[in-house]
Amino acid sequence: MSAKVIGYSVVLVLVLGVAVWGLWHLDQQAAPKREAYRELAQCLSEKGVVFYGAYWCPACAQQKTMFGGVAKQLPYVECSLPDRTQNELCSEAEIANYPVWEFDGGYRCGGVVSPEVLAHVSGCALPAYDGLDNTPLGLYERLVVTASQDSLRKRGVPQDDIDEYIATVAERVNAYLTEQYGSTVATATDPAHLLAAFSEVLHGCALYEKQVVEAPVSEGVEVELVPEDEVDLTGGEA
Repeated sequence: MSAKVIGYSVVLVLVLGVAVWGLWHLDQQAAPKREAYRELAQCLSEKGVVFYGAYWCPACAQQKTMFGGVAKQLPYVECSLPDRTQNELCSEAEIANYPVWEFDGGYRCGGVVSPEVLAHVSGCALPAYDGLDNTPLGLYERLVVTASQDSLRKRGVPQDDIDEYIATVAERVNAYLTEQYGSTVATATDPAHLLAAFSEVLHGCALYEKQVVEAPVSEGVEVELVPEDEVDLTGGEA
């Protein structure tokens, strides 16, 4: 084997080695986040939470993407048949849109819900790992400002409209915090207060009641009884 071939082989081995090391390093960096979301997914299942969705639903796919490699551990229920009609289970559960999260105690949230809000509503621990800021301001920046910027930009929404949307959300969140806790985003000290605001303002989380349709009750019809001896059994004229 020539020195040139040996040299190429050594370079190739080094390149592959660096690539493998890089992938391993990235995996190690992602491991704490993956473990935090795995714990949350397991807790959601243990709490009896149900995630209703459909295989063709883009928002459902986005919801699963938030959990990365542990999305398969979410308590997911497929609502769609192959022809995209709704199956009986979800029809009986009165699921009108996707995704829908259902919690123990008759509580539902609609749309793509952040893991932090899912944790808050279900009573699970917030996802936590190095570098994650779960203070009120940190949650606001991550779940409102950054999330809105990323999502709306991908959809081609102009920056002015994005800024207006964020300002509207901030106004609604502040109104909720002021009414419920006498605080604002800037002054809130309890992350739970901000997550409570997000659950209502961003995801419409609320108690639900299934509409039970009862069969109408007949009021009855008055019938005039005819004496037996006056009944014409032949149907003809007397």
